[in-house]
Amino acid sequence: MRFLDRLLPHKTKLQRNLKERYGELFGAEFDVLLYDLTTSYVEGQVEENPLMQYGYSRDHRSDSKQVVLALVVNPEGFPLSYETFDGDRTDVTTLEAVMRMVERKYGRPRRVWVFDRGIVSEENLASLRKRRGQYWVGTPRSKLKTLERNHSALSPAQALALLATLQSADIVLPTTDGRELRLRRITAPSPEQDELLALLKLHLPEHLDLDSECSVNSAAR
Repeated sequence: MRFLDRLLPHKTKLQRNLKERYGELFGAEFDVLLYDLTTSYVEGQVEENPLMQYGYSRDHRSDSKQVVLALVVNPEGFPLSYETFDGDRTDVTTLEAVMRMVERKYGRPRRVWVFDRGIVSEENLASLRKRRGQYWVGTPRSKLKTLERNHSALSPAQALALLATLQSADIVLPTTDGRELRLRRITAPSPEQDELLALLKLHLPEHLDLDSECSVNSAAR
């Protein structure tokens, strides 16, 4: 434990090095990041550790103090980064801090974040859009209930299946200098999808931003 305490100041450098080496050895990609949280409880009062607090326990041990552990991995399960929070920290309040932590270590390229409905809020989704990030998230139960109360004949499962058919596609246009112009567009929703989006008060942008719309077309050279 004392040895781990001595490693803590070098946490960022170690994580960067491991990520680079893993990527070089196995060709790993980090465009898609999966984010989730768990808790770890302890026996006793642990009065010297301010992180240990009573909170929602995933171990069903509400009688014990705990710490919240946040983990970010790529689709292969490689741990890109982690963070610890107070035991009474709610899931939805952790995303902004974690995104800043990842950006500080690895920059802010285009990423797709994946997380469950416990982390979803309008503020979090707005922050992701402001960063030009994309996301794949669980639909909050409140919006699923909205589907049941509105005038749509669709069940929540049918509504999700209908929205799942929306797609994005890249339009590639060659240029005279051997490069290509790449535009990412969203397919036009059907009338049924338009009606459902309106009921959910959701708006689809006409296109998605790319980090670099121009890339070298090696095949043209």
